[in-house]
Amino acid sequence: ALALYRPGPMENKNVYLANRNHPETIHYLHPLLEPILKETYGIMIYQEQIMQIAQTIGNMTLAQADSLRKAMSKKNKALMDSYEEIFIQGATAQNIKKEIATKIFKTMEHFADYGFNKSHSYAYASLAYAMAYLKANYPLFFYRSLLDSVTGNKEKSADYIFECSKRNVPVLPCSIVSSTDRYCIENNGIRMPFQVLKGIGKTVYDKIIQERKKKPFQDLYECMARLIACGIKENALITLINAGAFDPLYPSRKTLAENLDQIISYANLVKVEDETLHFDFSVASPPNLIRLEEQVLERAQKEKEVYGFYLSEHPISSLRKKRFQNLRTLREISEQLGFVSVLGRVSRIKPYRTKKGDLMAFLTLEDETQMIDVAIMPRLYGQIKGSLQENQIILLNGKKDRKDSILAQKIQILSFDL
Repeated sequence: ALALYRPGPMENKNVYLANRNHPETIHYLHPLLEPILKETYGIMIYQEQIMQIAQTIGNMTLAQADSLRKAMSKKNKALMDSYEEIFIQGATAQNIKKEIATKIFKTMEHFADYGFNKSHSYAYASLAYAMAYLKANYPLFFYRSLLDSVTGNKEKSADYIFECSKRNVPVLPCSIVSSTDRYCIENNGIRMPFQVLKGIGKTVYDKIIQERKKKPFQDLYECMARLIACGIKENALITLINAGAFDPLYPSRKTLAENLDQIISYANLVKVEDETLHFDFSVASPPNLIRLEEQVLERAQKEKEVYGFYLSEHPISSLRKKRFQNLRTLREISEQLGFVSVLGRVSRIKPYRTKKGDLMAFLTLEDETQMIDVAIMPRLYGQIKGSLQENQIILLNGKKDRKDSILAQKIQILSFDL
């Protein structure tokens, strides 16, 4: 299958499938081809088959056959013409009709386009099978290894995390109490490492891990006091809060972020530095934090800022499950052309003045899988420009003539409490 699905051989994949189902219908241009092509149901797939045919039908040496293969793959017409003459002479010397030999050579020439060699194909297939086995039977270990291999690549990480969500493999946010410098398996899920966070480098997360090794963190205030005392700065704490790292100790991220000044003041107040650094939590009561409500979209956006991608459920995914189960994602329509209907968040709007002076707009639409460019022509933009804003959720109907863009035909702004 790997060798067949390439330019050249893939043009006859339907013939291959038909021949596989009905091997009695296979027709060989010459009986000498059957031993060579029988395993691939009469279709030339492997480079080795091209060489075997050159030897068997064209009576060429192995060196000549290999040179012919290279000439065909590089489309070296002058060299191919010279070898065609040698091939046909060798075939006619074996009482093979010239017209049959010519047909065989032309077929070889066509299938040599991007032809794959059998040794590579078998090795790739063996690896693919092993990977499929691991993915099916040990998904936590499989995805942990994949995610570890792309740490620092937000696009690949987002792809794999989306794949995990489809396979019901939980990917857990960074945790101040359990994250390390690598992805870890925890509670039938995969825990994110500190190093995926923007601005949290080795000097920062090493301090957190070393401090935690001394003694597990007990509660929010004890944890904050110890982190601040060992040199973790306010901007790093904000990043950790927005990433959800403090969720095990205090679940309201917005409340923590907005009250961080009070928490830092309290941490400095209870810190005692004499012969050794220690803390006296009896000197003052913990601050009364003003609780603030956090919207789903706001929480998701802050996650994206620190991770580079959406980690917990994307707001579009939530809305899709509630009201738009039948709509396909942007990734699912990435190869589709024609009329499309998609759900997404407006992440960017850029108005543009046409040569005629009319106002149109280009916007970037995103869902839980990827982004796409959208063009809004003057007539439609004139109807909605007063209400269309960034961060809104919209239902878009349009025409997709290219893989990476949609021409908007209708836009509905959705009311959704995020």
